[in-house]
Amino acid sequence: KQLPDTKFYVINGNHDINNPNGKDFHSGTAQDADPTTVEEFRDIYAEFGYGDDTEQYKPNGTDAGSLSYVAHPAEGYTLIAVDSCKYSADQTASGQDLQETGGVIGEDLLNWISEKAKEAKEDGDVVMVLEHHGVIPHFSQEPAVMKDYLVDNYETYGDSGVSYVFTGHMHANDIAEYTTAQGNKVYDIETGSLVTYPSLFRSVTIQAGTEKTQDGNSLVSEMKSPGLVTYKDFDTGEIKEITDLTAYAKTLTLSKEVICTMI
Repeated sequence: KQLPDTKFYVINGNHDINNPNGKDFHSGTAQDADPTTVEEFRDIYAEFGYGDDTEQYKPNGTDAGSLSYVAHPAEGYTLIAVDSCKYSADQTASGQDLQETGGVIGEDLLNWISEKAKEAKEDGDVVMVLEHHGVIPHFSQEPAVMKDYLVDNYETYGDSGVSYVFTGHMHANDIAEYTTAQGNKVYDIETGSLVTYPSLFRSVTIQAGTEKTQDGNSLVSEMKSPGLVTYKDFDTGEIKEITDLTAYAKTLTLSKEVICTMI
């Protein structure tokens, strides 16, 4: 209601589909919840990517990749939302319909992405990809020590026509880039989560028609704090305020235990 002219697009993350560990907090305590299926996710977020205003990869599919779609947020811009998660038997190591941490982009899905990117480029559009898992290592040892934070075939977008890929799996803020042998440059714009220190979100302004990058587009990015946050205390029912979410998160999510667990 506060942003009537804003369009919202969602893509699933690795915890969202076929996750047996989900919890329901409606009662004020954590209770086991039924896993969310592909069909349910599509229905829940029908207004945010899964409606008639987007082109679905597999509108009735339930296997990995099915939640991918193409949107046109404004004239001259194409957004390809890619379902990179492993949650169906055809992709999981267990051979079951259960979510896993890692991600992959199957050959058929990659061909579809490349086709849609090519169509958009031919129309003169700026092409952006939105997906959960990273496509470029953000530190040299990432493929070895944290490979589940990259899709299995992470260099997949090199010559596909995609320039910008927005990712979030790592819960960190960083921009990585690489240039293919054919001279195509790809950026992985990785953004953290509000529930993980330093609890920032990313604001990006993209404008076509300049000479600042290889494909003639300019991209300006900045990290921002959400400002005042209010929440209901489950124990007391009291409405409380967090004036500085970054400071608040540092005390709760940057503990020695958390760091040792990640290491």
